Amino acid sequence: MTSICQNLHYSVRMLLKNKSFAVVAIVTLALGIGANATIFSFINGLLLRPIAGVEHPDRLVGVYTSDYSSGLYGGSSFPDYLDFKQEADVFTDLAAYDSASLNLSGVEKPERIRATLVTTNYFQVLGLGAHLGRTLGAADDAVSAPPVTVISYPFWQRHFGGDPSVVGRALTLNNKTYTIVGITPDNFRGMRFGDQPELWLRLEEEKGEGARGNRGIGITGRLRENASLEQAQAQITAVADRLAQAYPETNMGTLAQPNSPRPVAVVPESRIEPSRQSNVRSVMVLLFVVVGLVLLIACANVANLLLARASSRRREIAIRLALGSSRWRLVRQLLTESILLAFIGGIAGLFVSFWTASLIPTFFSPNEANSIDLTVDWRVLTFTVAISFLTGIVFGLVPALQASRPQLIATLKEEKTGSSLRLSRFGLRGLLVTAQVALSLLLLIGAGLFLRSLRNAVTFDPGFDSHNLLLASLATSGQQLTKQQTQAFYQELLDNLGSEPGVRSVSLTKTVPLSGGGQRRGIFIEGYEPRPNEDTELNTNVIGANYFNTLGISVVKGRDFNSGDRVGSPGIVMVNEEFERRYYAGQSAVGKRVRTDSEGPFLEIVGVVRTAKYRNLREAPLPLVYIPLAQEMQGDMTLVVRTAGDPATLRDNVRSVVQRVNRNIPLYSVRTISEQIEAALAADRMMALLIAVFGAAALLLASVGIYGVVAYAVAQRTHEIGIRMALGARSADVLRLVVREGMRMAVAGVVVGFVGALALTRLIGSLLFGVTSTDLPTFGLVTLGLLLVALIACYLPALRATKVDPLKALRYE
Repeated sequence: MTSICQNLHYSVRMLLKNKSFAVVAIVTLALGIGANATIFSFINGLLLRPIAGVEHPDRLVGVYTSDYSSGLYGGSSFPDYLDFKQEADVFTDLAAYDSASLNLSGVEKPERIRATLVTTNYFQVLGLGAHLGRTLGAADDAVSAPPVTVISYPFWQRHFGGDPSVVGRALTLNNKTYTIVGITPDNFRGMRFGDQPELWLRLEEEKGEGARGNRGIGITGRLRENASLEQAQAQITAVADRLAQAYPETNMGTLAQPNSPRPVAVVPESRIEPSRQSNVRSVMVLLFVVVGLVLLIACANVANLLLARASSRRREIAIRLALGSSRWRLVRQLLTESILLAFIGGIAGLFVSFWTASLIPTFFSPNEANSIDLTVDWRVLTFTVAISFLTGIVFGLVPALQASRPQLIATLKEEKTGSSLRLSRFGLRGLLVTAQVALSLLLLIGAGLFLRSLRNAVTFDPGFDSHNLLLASLATSGQQLTKQQTQAFYQELLDNLGSEPGVRSVSLTKTVPLSGGGQRRGIFIEGYEPRPNEDTELNTNVIGANYFNTLGISVVKGRDFNSGDRVGSPGIVMVNEEFERRYYAGQSAVGKRVRTDSEGPFLEIVGVVRTAKYRNLREAPLPLVYIPLAQEMQGDMTLVVRTAGDPATLRDNVRSVVQRVNRNIPLYSVRTISEQIEAALAADRMMALLIAVFGAAALLLASVGIYGVVAYAVAQRTHEIGIRMALGARSADVLRLVVREGMRMAVAGVVVGFVGALALTRLIGSLLFGVTSTDLPTFGLVTLGLLLVALIACYLPALRATKVDPLKALRYE
């Protein structure tokens, strides 16, 4: 312990003695460690931090039934939930839940409210109490029990100003009165990332023959104290196998295994739903690799600083060795200095991460941003301490070993060792710079690929005209309108909007393009025989009249929907070109028939439209069936408004028209199509910007590294340069000599980095849009740019070398 204290005391003295070195090293390490702490804070807030507010979250598990098409995690049915709850005794209890959107009326402006429908034991399973009042309980299941709701803390603050007397008041939701019985704690924001329910209602039990096949609910449970996840999986699998035998039509088979029981998985509850965890982890791993490379470059820079500093301490170290100090004692001392530097850099990096981490939520929607808790906890602190210690070892060990092995006799005589500008004389410092350049090139090529991918996504033709479009979602289902009333409302709304100044065209759609969601139905295609295990559950969209004209999707065959297509007229649909290509190879789809319901009538295809993007920009062309709203009236549609000018200026006009037609129907999510596309590209934009920033930091560190090594070599060889110039060497000769030797390091690093990038960028191919992972223009431009920066970094010290006065240089020693 005494030795450690002595080492620390001496290290502090040495750092204070050379403040400029300490400041440069600490700033460099702060950038590298801060970048890593930032990304770890993001990962911690998204994946590692337990679900806030619940009791013992490590004992919570989710139960997921495989869906048919993908065989992956999906929802379960209510009857299956009841069977799992009754037969699996490995849980203390199981609860079911579902999401819903409700209309809040009886207020100045009706709102669309995010709600979660839950079984009354839901809060007990989570171990979640109420901030005020109570949560739902068994008494609320009684037939005579009045409708009640539990509201969230933010909802309480926003609508009631935090009034403690709110318990017992009434809310009108979907034209039904509910009594507020409690408020959830402030730190509970729901179970899922991006899903912040504002209130909780009782989930009604689903009954009837079709209920077991309706897999729309989630199941969460709490494991008994001594039960394991494996035991829970075994019990649930046994129950699922029995249900498959008892109910083969609904519980047997997936697309891949049609004759096997439908799989059911038990997994730990997480803020990221299981179906998204693989993609999220892939992105997190990529970001961690990127910041890890930045830290390695920072370590190489500080290692070069330490090697340069060791040169000035050669005599001190040689004297200590000559007086009997052991080499291991010197290595410990030098490592203590390195680790102290790293810890100071880590503390500074933690402060850097406070600022940089606060920028991450700006890439997400408000609900998602509020779901990410980026406050520093013990995980972030432990990670920062661990990576600081590891960093101190990484950049300090080799310089310490080299510095503790000086040429003792020559050093004590104060003789110079080495007098050449050759690359081989750069030794370890040259190798470190070469590694920096290689890693920087790898990061810059990755940044270039992501930036090109983002540019391609922004400028890509989605199959419709994305200019001057305004979208506004309508919540009509909560008003319990009849189909005739809904149709009348839509027609009056379209007529009023169509006459507004600045509106060129208006229509309705069930699914908004590039929203990430959509509807799928089992489609029976007359005359087409599906291949074994082929999935004919296809994407569909219910649209209003004038939809294709408003969105700018061209009709390439047949006709568009018109005013004559209504209830009572022959059933029709339209399809896209991809549907025609896939199912009518070489033939026209016009005049063919399909069924969108296994028991419904055949519908004639009257037109074929251009294939446009449906769910997202990355999807392959999808077959799509369009259904006329006039023949299948639905609620909760979205207005699509084509404007003559900037669509954002018509937001208030659209709101006022909706209020004028029916003031009880909420209008929500009013946005331009540009904002819709920006939201769809939020993840791409985040990746491109973060990697570009980290790549720029790597380039800066690498250029400083090249400059430092070349400048140090010039300073060490001042005497040699003076002799060369005294013997007749011109300034241009010295300039070429210095630049050539410096550029050898840069070129060696570029070669290594280029080959490494060709191999490693293939791993990110699935994250790119419209650009290959080995895009040669990107590789070429980035390589040339890096070589240009390296040339400048070599040129500056080389220029200083040409100004050496031969007479002064000859007296240098």
